[in-house]
Amino acid sequence: MQPSHPQAPTPKSSVFLWACIFGFCIAVGLGIYTIIKHISTGYSVIAFLLAALAIPFAAMQAIPGLWKRVKQSGKIGLRVFAVIFVVSSIVMNVYLLARPHAAASPPIPTLQQEPVLSPVGSTTFDQVSFENPVDVGNLIIVAVTQFRTSVKGVPTDTFHNRYIPALDPTKPLYANRDASTDYVELYYAVTVKAGYDTITVQFTPIKESDEEDSNVGIFAFSGLNSSAPFDQKAFNYGNSDTPNAGDLVAKQAHELIFVVGVDCGLDNPSDPRVNTDAAPGRGYTLPEQQPNSATYERFYAEYRLVTPGVYSPNFTLQYAVCWAAAGALFKQ
Repeated sequence: MQPSHPQAPTPKSSVFLWACIFGFCIAVGLGIYTIIKHISTGYSVIAFLLAALAIPFAAMQAIPGLWKRVKQSGKIGLRVFAVIFVVSSIVMNVYLLARPHAAASPPIPTLQQEPVLSPVGSTTFDQVSFENPVDVGNLIIVAVTQFRTSVKGVPTDTFHNRYIPALDPTKPLYANRDASTDYVELYYAVTVKAGYDTITVQFTPIKESDEEDSNVGIFAFSGLNSSAPFDQKAFNYGNSDTPNAGDLVAKQAHELIFVVGVDCGLDNPSDPRVNTDAAPGRGYTLPEQQPNSATYERFYAEYRLVTPGVYSPNFTLQYAVCWAAAGALFKQ
């Protein structure tokens, strides 16, 4: 009786064997890719371990004689295995790294905290502080209304952030064109630093005393371009009950429109409409206003997020009067 020898795998079983090995190599390649792309997550380690250990173990348990056939393949099988492993890993990683990936959606712009208005009007300077820390990269907007004075230079703050006028400071936007009174100014800060911030607005000195004739509002938004957010401006003045800053043209989604308005108020203190609130335009949020023209300069501000299109930010008053409104469009 002749001794028995191990039977060489048939061509059919060899094809099936190497198909299993090829699949294993692809799985390992995916595991390596996962580690390369997401090395900071525990899921990548789990994926690699599953690919490198669980898959071949499960295959050898499910397919009778698989390990025996691998051993019978000898050096040639190991070489083929190594080649398939290297080639499949390279091909899979090159494909996954080179294919286009969907860009992460930018965060939606958000009003980060409740806005703050001046505690009292002034003819010399106003100081206003955020109640909570401002985050790095926030967009800070400073809106100012005055009766007769004007801003000296630009606003300053605790962290020496750089403030830029949205309007031309050499061309004041008056509500009362004849008397050169009641006007608005709008500023924004770029590359903002984090922390509890106090903003100071200084006014040019005037000869006659107009006590409590100013108002300063500060607003912090997230989700906008931190270094170059300004896109467009719009400003207007008139005499009606519907202040309108003019047209702003948005070119992308999630742009922010911010508007500030002022009006001359009513001279008759017994009029029931005196010091009544302004209403925001349709689709706008009016987070803060100061309607009391007897103790402060009137102030109202609104904002909204927009999609591409043409917008005319506006307010509605309880009476017809001279007004001025200024708006700006900020982008992501």
